[in-house]
Amino acid sequence: MKSKQLLLSCLIGVALILGACDKDKGKDKSTSTEAGVDAKPEARKLVDLIFPKNQNAVEFASAKKYKSGKIIISDFSVVPVQLGKKFIFPQVIINKVEILKDKPIYYDMAFKGLKITDDMFPSPNVTTQLKMMGIDDLILDFNVQSDYQPTAKSYSMKMVMTARKLAGLNFTLDLNNVPEDVLDSKKSADPAQAMMMLSAAKLKHAMIKISNIGLMQALNKHNPQFIPAGKQQLQALANVEQDPLKKQILTSIAKFLDKQSSLTLTVAPAEPLDFGMLMSPASQAEAIKKLNLQIDAE
Repeated sequence: MKSKQLLLSCLIGVALILGACDKDKGKDKSTSTEAGVDAKPEARKLVDLIFPKNQNAVEFASAKKYKSGKIIISDFSVVPVQLGKKFIFPQVIINKVEILKDKPIYYDMAFKGLKITDDMFPSPNVTTQLKMMGIDDLILDFNVQSDYQPTAKSYSMKMVMTARKLAGLNFTLDLNNVPEDVLDSKKSADPAQAMMMLSAAKLKHAMIKISNIGLMQALNKHNPQFIPAGKQQLQALANVEQDPLKKQILTSIAKFLDKQSSLTLTVAPAEPLDFGMLMSPASQAEAIKKLNLQIDAE
């Protein structure tokens, strides 16, 4: 138990102290010299197709369309029915969307500026942990691409998440075979039914990468003993760990603290893996083996 707590603490510590960044980072500036035209009715129609009304309550203040076809929405908020929590994005960018018979068959969107708050999580410790690490807030940006595959009647989806104040933290998730019914407002209104359908999706690839951006200075400022003590403890645990995967994780994090470059965790199964295997306790152990989980420090 102590080794797990130490590992978790080190991961949180390494991730949460990656330095601050410009408050405006993440905002789209490619259209800053162009006025744009009002596109709120068009944006409303597209948003309602992508976020079905019986699953989400969506509001936004304004929308502008630019010569490139890009639509930028301001003060966008969404409340998923099954969660009952509001997620606010100061800016949402519709880079491209294709609609066929009221079905979004392709979209490329960016969701900018989600501020993480305690009420988004069961435990109210997230912002407390951030403040302990010298970070007043955590802001996330998401890029989402969805492409409909008519033959398989399913979607391929890719999401990239970037944490602004964790300047070197990126998360990528790549899925295919996401059943079209998951995005069908009439068939997936029931959260339990939607989760059951989602279990047919297949995981192709996932990656988390932490880059050293001012890490040494931030860590030393927070706790001068964090790096040497953490490195020593992790390596000691790795030396006696029998499980190959756990040993690799411990060794890689210790190496990251030593080399101060980057830490990358990847999941790349030989064949796309059914989400259902990961969701079911009976098959989780087998699924984890098939994930081909790798963690490495450079």
